[in-house]
Amino acid sequence: MKTLTKKTHIGRVRQHNREGMHQVCHLLQCTEQDYCNYLFEQYCLFVQVKYKAFPDAVLNRILYSGLFRGMFNNAVAQRDESEFLPFADDCTSELTVVKPGGDLEVYEGIPLGSSELVAEWKETHSYNRLLQDDHFLNQFEHVLNLILII
Repeated sequence: MKTLTKKTHIGRVRQHNREGMHQVCHLLQCTEQDYCNYLFEQYCLFVQVKYKAFPDAVLNRILYSGLFRGMFNNAVAQRDESEFLPFADDCTSELTVVKPGGDLEVYEGIPLGSSELVAEWKETHSYNRLLQDDHFLNQFEHVLNLILII
């Protein structure tokens, strides 16, 4: 008899996030390593800029916290799903327009990996943008309190 193992909620979230990452990598025509490197760079810059006055020991506690990293990864996946993927779908899809005379005009979507797509994705996840995002900052402050209490 085959035993079925239930996936945990965390496992399902991680799987969902991986699938989103694969979609984004396909659209950007980049590797998973490129994707992760950019996000890790923004992760580090966010913490270093936001808390530049903190001692290195506290910065490292934040940077290497699994709790903050998990929250950051989930926020990335949410922004990809709610902002970038719909944008990319619109931009890469072919569009047919009916002109006033009844003729059809077809507009090609922008190609996968185009500089426009890459720039939009990078802006979606830039540390500067995160520093202005009240929802993200509220989530981060909550997690920061948990990290510094532990």
